[in-house]
Amino acid sequence: MENKNSLKEWITNFLKQRDLYENKIISINEENNQLKVKYDDKELTVFIVPELIDLGFLENFAKTSPLGIVVSNKKDNLNFLIENWDFFVQFKSLTTYFVNTQSQTEIKWIINPRVHDFICERSALKAGLETLFSMVEEVV
Repeated sequence: MENKNSLKEWITNFLKQRDLYENKIISINEENNQLKVKYDDKELTVFIVPELIDLGFLENFAKTSPLGIVVSNKKDNLNFLIENWDFFVQFKSLTTYFVNTQSQTEIKWIINPRVHDFICERSALKAGLETLFSMVEEVV
């Protein structure tokens, strides 16, 4: 199973890699079990949550705050996302990263529920998310 340290290391490296061209990251610091990523034009808060069981940690953030959640690519986490979809889509800038650093295929799949909700039919939501999930080996 993915642990917090491996997920934290993965997301830190991923964000740095994505920033190589623009070079906008000023700092990445760990505060209160969160990563605070300061860019020159915004601050991103990233939560490392191997198992999604509660969303209380999001309650103190504005629905427009740039947020990220890094979770293990587990079926339980996928089901939690689907069951709580209406809560997730309230956040304009929430990105969720499903990760398996040990996968032999893809390592991650990424979703912004708000954007996804605009472009997909609700009747196809579960099937679509299950397809994305299946691209990365499940964490056992």
